[in-house]
Amino acid sequence: MNERYQEDCVGNSLWYKFWSFCWFIFFFISEKMSESVWNEEIYEKLIIENHTKSSREGNVVVLGAVLNNGKESARFIQIKVDLFDESGAFVEQCSETLSGSLKPGKSRNFKVSCGGCKSSPVVEHESYKVYIVGM
Repeated sequence: MNERYQEDCVGNSLWYKFWSFCWFIFFFISEKMSESVWNEEIYEKLIIENHTKSSREGNVVVLGAVLNNGKESARFIQIKVDLFDESGAFVEQCSETLSGSLKPGKSRNFKVSCGGCKSSPVVEHESYKVYIVGM
């Protein structure tokens, strides 16, 4: 073999090894992140401690607190509020995502605003349900 061919093969081999290593690192990190961020079991351990609903100039606001009753920190906690009419039919959904993480045993307040204003209030509703989902 000539020297030029050997240099190209060595260079290509190193390039291939470098990209293989990068792919492995990317895969490992993304798997670890998905385990910790998207682990649905973490969200099952979150509890809505309390909540109240009020109206503010046509806007419906739900205030409450969520407790992490699990053993791992929870991230990207999404609080949802479903509104229902007198017949129990679903009429509207509002949501808010808590920033940061919620450590085990800790509680955090939340506020979910359903929008609306004096001139265009939130749809008429009789009841509501508050729950947590992971993103």
